[in-house]
Amino acid sequence: MVNRKLVDTNTLIYFLFSSFGEMHEKAVKALSKSEEIEITTIVVAELVYFLKKEFKTIFTNFGENESKKVRQRINITVSTLLNEFFCTDKKLILLALKLMEEHSLDFVDCLLLAKYKIEHKEIISFDKKLVKICV
Repeated sequence: MVNRKLVDTNTLIYFLFSSFGEMHEKAVKALSKSEEIEITTIVVAELVYFLKKEFKTIFTNFGENESKKVRQRINITVSTLLNEFFCTDKKLILLALKLMEEHSLDFVDCLLLAKYKIEHKEIISFDKKLVKICV
């Protein structure tokens, strides 16, 4: 059994963005042995929240159709990380990213929806958009 190290959201953010300079370099070095690194679902959720705000700012500044581009960029970025590092819930998260891109729901709702689709568990929610997708 591999003794993996858990990575936090800030380290992943530093890893992804070279604009953090020295912190980026430290994160790249810290995560260089990718087989030893584990990303948890809660860290992915926090990262998606950060990326949504970050990419929204970038795409708005360039005047592009922000919503769809933001969701696509988040999907690509997180999927790439999940291919590089270990994650127990990889299948669930990848499906949630796909659902987020398709339905423009919040990522947490998409995690619930993905669990519903994979495990056929009922979702109790007052979110009409989410409930409509589940029927």
